[in-house]
Amino acid sequence: MNLEEITGYRENRLNGLRTFYDKKAVHNKCGHQICSSYIIISSAIIPVLIATGVLETHRLAGSLASGTIVAVTAWAAHAQYHLNWLRYRRTWDALNREENLFLAHVGVYQDTETCNCRFVERVEELADIEGRDWESRHSPHSASSDQNPIPKVGC
Repeated sequence: MNLEEITGYRENRLNGLRTFYDKKAVHNKCGHQICSSYIIISSAIIPVLIATGVLETHRLAGSLASGTIVAVTAWAAHAQYHLNWLRYRRTWDALNREENLFLAHVGVYQDTETCNCRFVERVEELADIEGRDWESRHSPHSASSDQNPIPKVGC
C-alpha cells in the first residue's frame, strides 16, 4: 500500500470504526447509568415511603414502583449495557493505540516496507474480533471462529 492508500484507509475506514465504537460506547454507558441510577434511587426511596406510611394509602403506587425496579433490572441485564460499554470502549482504545504505534513506527511497525499492510490487517482484526465477540454475547447460536476468516490485504 502506498502513502495515498494508507492515508485514505486511515481517514475513511479507521475513523469510521472509531466513530462507530465511540457512539456505541457512549450509548451503552448512558443506558447503563440511567438503568443503574433508577434502580438505586428507587430501591432507596421505596423503603422510606413504606416506613413513613405514604404507601399505606397508595398501595398501587408502591406495587408499580417495585415492579418497575424488577423490569428495569431485567432490561439492563438483557441489554448488557455495562458489558457492551466496556467492550466497545476497549475496542475504541485498541484502535487508537494501534494507530499511535503505526505513526511512531514502533513494535510491529518498525519495518517500513510492510508496516502499511500490517496496520490494515491489525485494524481489521480488531474489528473482526469485536464483531465475533458481540455475536457470541448476543446470539444463542454464535458462529464458530473458523467461519468468516479475516481477509488478508494484498500488498
